[in-house]
Amino acid sequence: MKIVYDEAQAYQNLIYAVIARALMDTFKTPTKNGTLSHETSTAFEFLFGDSVDPWLELVDMDAGQFKRRLKDSMFDDMCKVSDMDKRAFRINYKRWYQQKYAPRLIAAGMKL
Repeated sequence: MKIVYDEAQAYQNLIYAVIARALMDTFKTPTKNGTLSHETSTAFEFLFGDSVDPWLELVDMDAGQFKRRLKDSMFDDMCKVSDMDKRAFRINYKRWYQQKYAPRLIAAGMKL
């Protein structure tokens, strides 16, 4: 049996693999000193920044909905991701978000 992929399917599979790798990097165990590893930081920047938007368009996914559903799924009990991975994601996401937006939050009068 011979499996033949057309070029579009090959590119779509590559895009899915890149997104899956970035997601796996968000599950890295949080450090005790409160800093993010380079892989984790760049994974969050890719998944929640504007960089992923054109990639998602190529596989007919809405970027805003993808980001929202990804974040929401890490707080959902029905998600098939392990509890340890979801916990690591939540801690890492909070740290990434605070690092990225800390100057704005502090300027707005919030205490971190």
